[in-house]
Amino acid sequence: MGEGAAATAARGSGRPTAAPGWPTPLTEHAGIEVPLICGAMYPCSNPELVAAASEAGGIGILQPLSLTYVHGYDFREGLRYMKRLTSRPLGMNALIERASRKYHERMSEWIDIALEEGVRFFVTSLGKPRWVVDRVSPHGGVVYHDVTERKWALKGLESGVDGLIAVN
Repeated sequence: MGEGAAATAARGSGRPTAAPGWPTPLTEHAGIEVPLICGAMYPCSNPELVAAASEAGGIGILQPLSLTYVHGYDFREGLRYMKRLTSRPLGMNALIERASRKYHERMSEWIDIALEEGVRFFVTSLGKPRWVVDRVSPHGGVVYHDVTERKWALKGLESGVDGLIAVN
C-alpha cells in the first residue's frame, strides 16, 4: 500500500506518519496502524491499558485525572512510564471546560508537559477546543474533538480540529 497524502505532508511537520496497514485519515493523523482509539475512561484508564492499546497498533488516550488522582502518578512520570511500556504513539484527553481558572491552568500545564514528552495526538471534550488547537498545532499536534450532538461538532469544526469522534 502506498502512503496517503496526509502522511506524506506530515513528514516534515513533526506529526507522526502512518504505519502501513489500514490507511485512513485517523491512522495518518495519529501515526497508527489501525483506526482504533482506546478512549480515555475516568477512572479506569490506567497506564498499562493506554500503552497496550498503542502497542496493539491503535492509539491509547491517557486521561490526566485518572493518571494523577486515581492511579497516583505525577503526570510527567506517569507519561514516561507509559512510554517505557510502548514506543508507539500515545494520545491525551483534554477536558476543556472552563469551570474554574485553576482547572484550566492545570489542563494547560498537562498539555505543555505532554507536548514536551512527545505526545502529538489530543482528544478534546466539553467545550470549544480552539485554545487547544492553537497550543498544539505549532508542535505538529493533531486535535480530535468528542461530540455528542451537532452543536458540539460545529464548535469543533469552527475551532479547526482535525477530526471528530462521535460518542454517546
